[in-house]
Amino acid sequence: MSSRLLVNFESKFKTSTITFVKNKLFYQSRKFYSLNQPKNSLINRSKFICFESSKSRFTNQAEMKAQEISVPVPWGDVKCQIFGDPTNKHAKPIISIHGFLDNSNSFKPLAPFICQNDEFYIIALDLPGHGFSSKLPDGIPYTPKLFLASVRRVIRHFGINEFYFMCHSYGIHLSILYNIVFKNEVKALVSLDWIFSLPGYKIENYGDLWKTGIDGLIDIENKEKTKNDAVQPKTLTKELAVSILMKYNNHLDEDSAKILIERALVKKENGRFEFSRDIRVKQTVSMFDHYLDMSYLLPEIIKGIDVPWLMIHADPPAYGERPATTTMNFMKQIEKNSKTSIQYEVFKGTHHFHMIQPKETAEIILKFIDRIAIKEKTSKL
Repeated sequence: MSSRLLVNFESKFKTSTITFVKNKLFYQSRKFYSLNQPKNSLINRSKFICFESSKSRFTNQAEMKAQEISVPVPWGDVKCQIFGDPTNKHAKPIISIHGFLDNSNSFKPLAPFICQNDEFYIIALDLPGHGFSSKLPDGIPYTPKLFLASVRRVIRHFGINEFYFMCHSYGIHLSILYNIVFKNEVKALVSLDWIFSLPGYKIENYGDLWKTGIDGLIDIENKEKTKNDAVQPKTLTKELAVSILMKYNNHLDEDSAKILIERALVKKENGRFEFSRDIRVKQTVSMFDHYLDMSYLLPEIIKGIDVPWLMIHADPPAYGERPATTTMNFMKQIEKNSKTSIQYEVFKGTHHFHMIQPKETAEIILKFIDRIAIKEKTSKL
């Protein structure tokens, strides 16, 4: 750990199927790949729920409290949670980036198991427009480059120059891009259920994609401006928020939904709750126009990844067989053309298996990192 990082942390702690239709990208219905299944369906709910409550997920570990850190950015703050002890000079940093419309609490169940021996600490951040991080100003779209720049700002803020990535879903995109753009910083990639359909999509008209993306952003901003003139919606409570989240994200059980909601609500001056995430994220990230930045880097991704990579896939595939097959074929291209070595693991669970079964997930991750450490020691002999 750099001396700058140590000073920064000490001072702060003392004070505190993807499918494309008409150029639009949307997730295949989760109906057949969710927890809410009848007993004779593809997934048996009891098969994956191993714990009766969020507290029981920490059966062998006390629930780990996080330090809240605000990283200043030009439009406000990027909020981070620090799990573990970063002032321990022997602890190795892990940067964790959550998935689409989630927040840094996505890694809260995992943290006690990953950080249990003070060997690691986790910096989990809320991406802009998510969790408690600031939203972008009106009219400014959320892009992969903006998200990646936010991750870079966090890493530079703490003076970290070598770390592991442990990311989920959309956050995996950013970890891969970071490894390509900022060389010689990432020690290894840990990916929790990556779904990447971009390589399977043939772009025929960039202009149409730009048009759909621009008009979509303007439309949703206009809709938000007129919303206040409409009839007041039903009062939002934490309980209602959990039920709404579970309705639209069937990969979650009630306990994991409650954990995410902790950072998904803010209380306004009038005492009412509202969702903290920026609704524009849902619009822009669900449009294919959002992914054009990534498409330019596909050749470099295929050839440029040069660190060990753990890929844990949910079984059955969270969004269907087609995007899972596209992702796997792309992984094989990377493995064939780059210097990376990929360890594939299949986990019986949903897209959020790391929240529902954190202990078992952590065991896979720690064994992977241990093998890297052994290889490093052997290579130095």
